[in-house]
Amino acid sequence: MKAIKIRMPARDGLVFFAAWGGFLLYVWPRMFFSTPEGIFAGERAIWGDWAGHLAGTAVFAFRPVSMWFDNHPLFYGQSFNYPFVSSMISGLLMRAGADRVSAMVVPSIVTSILLLIILYCFYNTILESRRQAYAAITLFLMSGGLGFIYYIQNMFQTPTLKALLFPIREYTFLEDKGIYFRNIIPSELLPQRSFLLGLPVALFLLWCLMRWLSRDSERSSVLSFFALGIPAGFLMIIHTHTYMAVIIFCLCLTISNMASLKRMLAFALSAGLISIWLYATLHGQSQPARWFGLEWGWMANYHKKELLPFLKFWLMNWGLVLPLALWGTIRMRDYRHPLVMGGWVLFVLCNIVRFQPWNWDNAKLLTWSYLMLVIPVVRILACLWKSGHRALKGVAIALTGLMIFSGGLELMRLMQTGQTTHQMWNTSKIDMASNLQKILQPNETVLTDDDHLNWVSCLAGGQILMGFRGWLWSYGINYSEREKDIRLMYSAKPGAEDLFKKYHVRYAVVSPSAKSNFGANELLFLLKYKMVMKDNDTRVYDVTSPRNM
Repeated sequence: MKAIKIRMPARDGLVFFAAWGGFLLYVWPRMFFSTPEGIFAGERAIWGDWAGHLAGTAVFAFRPVSMWFDNHPLFYGQSFNYPFVSSMISGLLMRAGADRVSAMVVPSIVTSILLLIILYCFYNTILESRRQAYAAITLFLMSGGLGFIYYIQNMFQTPTLKALLFPIREYTFLEDKGIYFRNIIPSELLPQRSFLLGLPVALFLLWCLMRWLSRDSERSSVLSFFALGIPAGFLMIIHTHTYMAVIIFCLCLTISNMASLKRMLAFALSAGLISIWLYATLHGQSQPARWFGLEWGWMANYHKKELLPFLKFWLMNWGLVLPLALWGTIRMRDYRHPLVMGGWVLFVLCNIVRFQPWNWDNAKLLTWSYLMLVIPVVRILACLWKSGHRALKGVAIALTGLMIFSGGLELMRLMQTGQTTHQMWNTSKIDMASNLQKILQPNETVLTDDDHLNWVSCLAGGQILMGFRGWLWSYGINYSEREKDIRLMYSAKPGAEDLFKKYHVRYAVVSPSAKSNFGANELLFLLKYKMVMKDNDTRVYDVTSPRNM
């Protein structure tokens, strides 16, 4: 029997993984944490996005299993069709006894480390060089355009040590300068839990396909491809945009490997059967509105279709990555690599088609394009480095520095989370959520405002009628009629009680937001219904219990 040799990582590999792993282990516990004062987010995107993820997590943590998918946690009456696997993992951990913070943060840490490993395997397989793989990972994780130009300008205007060490702005996201493609770590890997899970899963599937397609047909059977298609189909409920990206990459792999058409068809068959079943089960009952559409130039406002403003937009957003990727694709003949060409196809499509009502969400697909187009960029840099000329080595170093400068500024900000911390809920709202859990029945709903930090849905797991309208719009949910009904219910005028019965409302939460956004008439609620709990600015009324006069 042939002995199995275990190779220890090279010293540069240990340094590389220790650096990036240490960064992740340092940052994650500071992104979402609790103190005696409440629950906090260490970054604005976590503050914005994780409230929605917590609402999904609470479904699996607190509701009966039979009711998990009956209703969307943010919109009563619609099935739970948002990619839910990451929320399910955290919810099940909470059922097993984990606290809320650990259930959210620990899976994120594990997934991030796995992503680092699979990125290395993926890039190393394609580039056939561990050092080029390290460079590709670094370029990907430190993505950013030319926003650092404004950092330099600000430093000349305010030459202080604090401004030097803690950038005063997010230099990969400057709306006033037309820069929208924020660094991948704070914009997607940290706040978007579904994307964080979908990325390593999809990369692993693509890595397997690449390796299997490079073998002869006897070593990678049709059955193996069929089995691999099963987890690919489940990407629909892990992360939808990643599922779309994988379709594009698999089409490119198929076209470039027509000799393996039968095996790729087997992969597509199993993935397709799973996808159709999931779509019919979760999405078939409610078709989202305005999902796809034409959107020229992504966020460039490319209405006049002028070439120079379009090129300037992408130069500012992606910096030198795009021209170097084009040069590398031609010079290094990477147009023969199906995944690189898939990256170009995605880039073109994202500049023509809007894949979700909110056009910025195309960034999730553009991230996949960026990931693939880094490959020809690294090949060009390696070619310059290996040329033997000191000047060209200097050019390679300078180009790399320019491509990671803006992203590096973002990571500097992340390392100093104490200056970017936002409170999500204070202890008062946490206590109210705990008390509401004890009295709320699974089939009862709660009338609330649409504040994105909705303690009823996020902390108590209660079913609300309508969540944050900005999210619902981006999901393609038409909430106009529901909005009218909520206004009438909050008015407590004639007709409100009929709506309470229609929506199975048991409790109504009257908060400052409910008063300002929906005209909640607290005087009538106080006169008509029994108050069951309160804190300094919020009252909860039982609308099924008339107040004894």
